[in-house]
Amino acid sequence: MNKEIEKAERIQKLIKRLRNEKKVILVEGKNDRKSLRNLEIDNELITVAENAQPLSTIAEKISRKHNEAIILTDWDPHGDKLSKQLHKVLERYGVTPNDIYRRRLKAMLLKEINDVESLYQFLNNIKKQYNLK
Repeated sequence: MNKEIEKAERIQKLIKRLRNEKKVILVEGKNDRKSLRNLEIDNELITVAENAQPLSTIAEKISRKHNEAIILTDWDPHGDKLSKQLHKVLERYGVTPNDIYRRRLKAMLLKEINDVESLYQFLNNIKKQYNLK
């Protein structure tokens, strides 16, 4: 089987698991939100980079409703830095940071794309190219 198809299938399995998590997901901006919505991820999504609020304010609000938050920032240098900051501030407010999805996507996609907003289009292009569903 083609390596691109295998990769797309692994990504789709990961996205399916993410959908089933039913936990809040932290993303950088509105285009990341749009990409995840297009991937039919209906979890609560909170933007952290385009938000004028300090990360501590966001973490405090999250801590009122959630004990775990999925960090899904981009896997570029800015996203790496933001992920580390979110880890620290979430833990300070008693929220367990979960970045397993981010780390797995980064490992699978680092050569092709480096952000969440490109994820939907990347998968869509592979589906079209290989006539997949």
